[in-house]
Amino acid sequence: MRKLPQRTYPSSLAVCSQCLITERAHGRPLRECSQVCHSARYCTKECQAKDWPQHKNSCEEAARSIPTKLMSLSTHPLLSILMSACCVMGLNIRNDRDTVNNISHATFSIGVEPADILDLSPVVEQGTAGFTQTKVKGVIQLNAFDGDTGDVAAKRKEMWIKQRSQLDAFGCSQCSIVIVDVFHSSAHSGVCFPMTISNAILSFVKQLVSGGFELHCKTTGEMRRLPCTIDTCMEIINNCIRNDTRNKLHLRTPMQLHDLKTISTALSSRSEHGECAVPAAAKLFLEKMDRESVYHCFSRDK
Repeated sequence: MRKLPQRTYPSSLAVCSQCLITERAHGRPLRECSQVCHSARYCTKECQAKDWPQHKNSCEEAARSIPTKLMSLSTHPLLSILMSACCVMGLNIRNDRDTVNNISHATFSIGVEPADILDLSPVVEQGTAGFTQTKVKGVIQLNAFDGDTGDVAAKRKEMWIKQRSQLDAFGCSQCSIVIVDVFHSSAHSGVCFPMTISNAILSFVKQLVSGGFELHCKTTGEMRRLPCTIDTCMEIINNCIRNDTRNKLHLRTPMQLHDLKTISTALSSRSEHGECAVPAAAKLFLEKMDRESVYHCFSRDK
């Protein structure tokens, strides 16, 4: 059996959360946050100290509870930068006077899917009965992104104001702030956190947009050159989570009945009553299947 690599993402994409230097360019492994989350990565102690004012809230939140699992998305350097890229592209953030002073809001809709993609095969034929009676190992996946500016709920506005005050106090008044909701509609649960968009992140996203990604899917063995879009950023995040077999990201969780029903409903809808009649969570899963290469073995005819 082929030995699985220990790394969950290529060294060319492992980056310092502060200066964004890649691990490959740094020449040695990046150090992890020594506080609570153990997810953020830094090239030096100086970079960790500089990033602490922005990282402090999400790091402390990671100590608290499935919402705790979802906080890994905000504390892990690669995942958070790719989520930042989605926000930059979806909200047209430029860090000018208008975007810095506007309250921007983004929502990532998530679902829980089988950790082993082959576990979907029996469901195509048998519905939820296709799953075994034992707990099905699952992984959290991003299904959709939605962004807007303007009115937000009072608590989210308070969160934005607090983060704005903290950044201004530390001399980061040129950074934009996006209030991010990560929401699991089937389970009616999620987390909300402020995401800081610095000029360094804007520059990094600009490089991604101009150069694109070379994406390797371990499940299919395909190597593809993809443009940097919101969809491809989410696909890379999902691949990183799925390939994290040692659960260092803490984004693996047993599938619940509502997760199994969502997938079963989505897959059966294609041959039974059409996608227009399925619940929103099931429809988002179908759209994700159509976008991402890992599902290409499940054609629309099945």
